[in-house]
Amino acid sequence: MNLAYLESGIRRKLWLLRGLLLKIYLMLHGCKVGNHLYCKQWPIFRYIPDKNYELGNNVIIGYRITFEADNNGKIILNDNVNLTQEILISSRSQVCLEEYVSIAEYVSIRDHDHSLKKGVFLPFQTHTSEPILIKKGSGILRGASIYRGVVVEDGAIIGSECILMRNFKSVPDGIYFGNPPKLIGKRF
Repeated sequence: MNLAYLESGIRRKLWLLRGLLLKIYLMLHGCKVGNHLYCKQWPIFRYIPDKNYELGNNVIIGYRITFEADNNGKIILNDNVNLTQEILISSRSQVCLEEYVSIAEYVSIRDHDHSLKKGVFLPFQTHTSEPILIKKGSGILRGASIYRGVVVEDGAIIGSECILMRNFKSVPDGIYFGNPPKLIGKRF
């Protein structure tokens, strides 16, 4: 038997075991979790979960993932979502990743931002939030940032280092690169 094959099988079983522990933790906090949760490393929760997470089947939680859903926020990861590593998902409204969405390393997804009132220090500014929806089969590549109110259409690819603000409009299967993001083609 190939040693690399054996090692990958053991690693996969460890991810499933860690996923089972994460599932129990979330369910104890009233969250909904499907089957076959893979957890490569325990995520950071900036707020204690409170019925505000929904994870589908076959979700993969990668390395150094941070979740931040306050009392009003909700994070939904539907079936077969893949979070690789060094990702922040922050919600004060709702962040929804539909089926088969893949998120690459160093991505930031935030459904809220600070107000910018003159004479008020940033920590004391109020927050404005709008839901984020990343639709089925989309891919968000390395270092992209997605902010409040963004909808990424089915199958769209968001290129490395793109910054998506709420006025961003995508098309299904569109491929976007640059800042501001520009449609450079479509998946075929």
